[in-house]
Amino acid sequence: MTGKTAIFLSVRDKATRLPGKVMRLLHDRPAIVHLIERLKLSSEADMVVMTTSVNPGDTGLADLAAANGIACFRGSEEDKLVRYADAAAHFGIDFFTVVDGDDLFADASFVDQIIRDWRTSGADFIIVDKLPVGGTAFGVAADAMRRVVDMKAENDTEVWGGYFTQTGKFNCHFLEPEHPDLVRPEYRMTLDYEEDLLR
Repeated sequence: MTGKTAIFLSVRDKATRLPGKVMRLLHDRPAIVHLIERLKLSSEADMVVMTTSVNPGDTGLADLAAANGIACFRGSEEDKLVRYADAAAHFGIDFFTVVDGDDLFADASFVDQIIRDWRTSGADFIIVDKLPVGGTAFGVAADAMRRVVDMKAENDTEVWGGYFTQTGKFNCHFLEPEHPDLVRPEYRMTLDYEEDLLR
């Protein structure tokens, strides 16, 4: 497969367990800036796009994206999948990987592994499986995402992988980590709680 690829950094400033978590300072910089720098290391993605909402509370995130040299798309407040589909259409993206803003250890090497697999397989949905929670991205073909948006009945799409993996309508690939030592699905590496900042 050929086409334009992107990393969608999915983030909103609405956390309740750890308010303002992605803007918390780590080594004198907002936590999400560290993630942006990690994602910029991708050699396969054509661009990094922060996908956030039109809610005025997310304006600071949009400003931070601009200050750190990445694109930003502001879309649906509640429906992530509409936001992703609209962002893909806006930037002419054929395939994108989604990384959540609280997954500070998401690694660009897994993004690249996913994109390389899409180029050879043309799969609709791709993940590197069995990694620690927060370590991988979710790869989605833009046309497959639009199909999901058109067929789903609900707007609350906070948890969305099942639209691809449980419907039998999509070609899904579950990749093995390139290094077996990274198979650690029992670990969690996300920024969810105050104690996560202290580790």
